[in-house]
Amino acid sequence: LGLCDSFLPVSFVEDRNMIKGIYDCRNYEKLCDIDRLGCDECLGIMINLINNAVQTERHCIFAEDVDYRIENCFVSRENGDVKFLFIRDSNRISFKEKMLRIMDYMSENLSEKEREVFRKAAAMAEQTESSRAIAGFLESLRRELNETKP
Repeated sequence: LGLCDSFLPVSFVEDRNMIKGIYDCRNYEKLCDIDRLGCDECLGIMINLINNAVQTERHCIFAEDVDYRIENCFVSRENGDVKFLFIRDSNRISFKEKMLRIMDYMSENLSEKEREVFRKAAAMAEQTESSRAIAGFLESLRRELNETKP
């Protein structure tokens, strides 16, 4: 319905007793298709992911019910925006576990120094229940990272 912009817009088409959803992913790239992301971009993606999950709950769409996987994650490299395909998750895996899986995936392509920063973020996320606290910590890490850049 377009009420929650955490998800890619979808149009529905009826075709021979089937209803097909067509997602509009213009200006977005599938996360698993992006070759190289820097630590700053990865932290930004995770902050947006958390903020999107909080926003979806305002629409009574709970993170445990959404299939947050890298295959369903789309990123705008222009503005760092993150959107997902709206696909229900019947496994009811916690949002934290889904978030940690995405973080683990992204850390694989970071340099050793950047991976260390990202590990710190993942360790904090594992120990904290509050999504807002995790987002705040990621923001502070991101600021730190940008201050130390030459």
